[in-house]
Amino acid sequence: APVAPADRPAPPLAESASIPEPGPERVRWALEQSQWVQARAARLLGVTPRQLGYAMRKYGIPTKKL
Repeated sequence: APVAPADRPAPPLAESASIPEPGPERVRWALEQSQWVQARAARLLGVTPRQLGYAMRKYGIPTKKL
């Protein structure tokens, strides 16, 4: 019997698919939760560290040196 479309898992996103970037409040929250470690904050938000860096520059969020 064929599998119904609802029973199949969603296909993975293509690498070229754009991920909407998080807003400034979410970026600050993730950075505070990760003690300003950008790689950890990016994982919390589900984006790459590079995308997080772009969002930080866009929203004028300075990097903190601890």
